[in-house]
Amino acid sequence: MSEERRDPGDRSGATRGTGTADHYRAYGSATKAIHAGYRPDPATGVVNAPIYASSTFAQDGVGGLRGGFEYARTGNPTRAALESSLAAVELASCARAFSSGMAATDCALRAVLRPGDHVVIPDDAYGGTFRLIDKVFTHWGIGYTPAALSDLVIALFTRDREFPSCRAAIRIRSCIATARAAACPTGR
Repeated sequence: MSEERRDPGDRSGATRGTGTADHYRAYGSATKAIHAGYRPDPATGVVNAPIYASSTFAQDGVGGLRGGFEYARTGNPTRAALESSLAAVELASCARAFSSGMAATDCALRAVLRPGDHVVIPDDAYGGTFRLIDKVFTHWGIGYTPAALSDLVIALFTRDREFPSCRAAIRIRSCIATARAAACPTGR
C-alpha cells in the first residue's frame, strides 16, 4: 500500500503514509505496534497517532472527500493508523478494525456467503452469531446446521464414520463458521 492521505488536522498540506506496514517489516512486533501506521506530524512533531473524535469530515461536494474520510463510521485517521499498525504486526498488506466482534463476524460472513450457501456452525456458537445467521442470513436464502465442532473436525479430516450427523450437515455448498469467543464458557 503506497496510498497517501492528507491529515485532516494538518493545515500544511503534508501527507502521512497509511501504508507504512512495509517500512517496518524488518522491525520487531513491539516496534511495529508502537510506530507503524503513523509517521511523526511535521507540524507538531507528535509521534503517536492522535485520537480523532470528529464524527464528520469536510467534503468538497458529494463524493469529494478531503483526506479520504467522510464520516467516522466509515473510517477516520485514528482507525486508519490502527489498521496500518495491525497490518505491520501481522505482516499483512492491510487490516480492518471493527467496533465489535459481531461487526467483524457480519462483515466476514457477508463477504463470503451467497444465496444458496449452507453454513455449518458450532452447536455452542456465540448467541449473537447464531442469531445473525438464523434471523438475517436465512432470509437471504442461506441455510445452516449446528454441529459439535470437535466432532466436525474429526469428521472432516479423517475417514472416521462415527459422526454421521456431522457428515450429513456438510453439503457441497457448505461453509464452516469457526469463529469462537476468546474464552469459551463451556470449555469445549
